[in-house]
Amino acid sequence: MIIDQIDPHNYITHRLYRQHCSPEGEFHIKNIEKIGRGLQKILLIDNLAESFSKQPENGILVKDWFDDMEDQELSMLVPFLKLLVENKVPDIRTEIRKVLSY
Repeated sequence: MIIDQIDPHNYITHRLYRQHCSPEGEFHIKNIEKIGRGLQKILLIDNLAESFSKQPENGILVKDWFDDMEDQELSMLVPFLKLLVENKVPDIRTEIRKVLSY
């Protein structure tokens, strides 16, 4: 899996995939409040903003990668993800706001 390539040291301890989503209309929604963990430590990365519409402050929207064998979108996030881990950021939502506010 791609996440294994960008996280070879297993800093990411939990991973949620499509089967962990709730279907709502034509979308699969990642409602992280249902997992009972603090939202300040949960980061959602998806190519559909609707997927993290319940907690948009926890989400990072990436471009579609379908049929693009040269896609580097997740690799471009590595410096940001390292910052979160190395600085032991107490609330990732604060850092997401900084990055997305350009």
